[in-house]
Amino acid sequence: MNTPEISVIIPVHDAADTLVEQLDALAASLADAPPTEILVVDNRSTDGSAAVATRWADDHPVDLRVIDAAERPGEPYARNVGLAAARSDTILYCDADDRVAPTWIGSMAEALRSASYATGPIDMHDMNPAWLADVRGSSVTGRSLLYDRIPYAHGCNMGFRRDALVDVGGFDERYTAGCDLDIAIRMWEAGHDLAFADGALVHYRLRPSLTATYRQGRFYGRYRVPIRRRLQAAGIEAAAERRTGRRLAWLARTSPLAIARKPSRARWAWVLGQLVGERQGGRFAHEAH
Repeated sequence: MNTPEISVIIPVHDAADTLVEQLDALAASLADAPPTEILVVDNRSTDGSAAVATRWADDHPVDLRVIDAAERPGEPYARNVGLAAARSDTILYCDADDRVAPTWIGSMAEALRSASYATGPIDMHDMNPAWLADVRGSSVTGRSLLYDRIPYAHGCNMGFRRDALVDVGGFDERYTAGCDLDIAIRMWEAGHDLAFADGALVHYRLRPSLTATYRQGRFYGRYRVPIRRRLQAAGIEAAAERRTGRRLAWLARTSPLAIARKPSRARWAWVLGQLVGERQGGRFAHEAH
């Protein structure tokens, strides 16, 4: 088997229902890409995700390996296991429940020829009902700045030169959410610029229910506290109190509308979940630092 020039790493936990759609999309993206391997990193799945990937590989002429990452749970751990198993010096990460565009691999590979860190746009509308598509806001879909200062790549759409990722220590496995923000801070501190590849588009799948939207918001919010402290350590003031106050005011102002309209209910659940998560995040912040 030829040595690949690109390694695509997919951290997987119980994604049997969506994984094939992403693998089909990656296969389509291989047409205009350098030689590429796909690593499905199975992190304690209980739904047969690894078997789904193996069956798919049997039916497709694609260099795919299933990598076991059962020692401990967590997306950053799975990302690091994939990095250790990868055979190339260009490392791309996507998620098992999204769908990359046909130009994704080629565009990321091109960007990483001259940069050590890259990302691309994210589309919220193709895979989600209209009422849910705008819940996360426009900041997710284009070039993103962490607290208006540090450029970052979302975990579902990011690529690295191996030497740069290894140089900053890989992913911090304490951040079971927010590891993409933590790595962005460390890449920024190390002087690695983030390239934006317009063709590296990912269609993002949102949580399909209000309860799941709230839970995801709470999960993400919990890790904003340690990320905020990381920023403060880097000399950046995150203005947490002002942002929290604005969101609380928005919740109070829009709650009657949230009851009446499903899109507003979804947005309301997302913001509330983040605020609850942030209140719960102080203990983790102490543990992480």
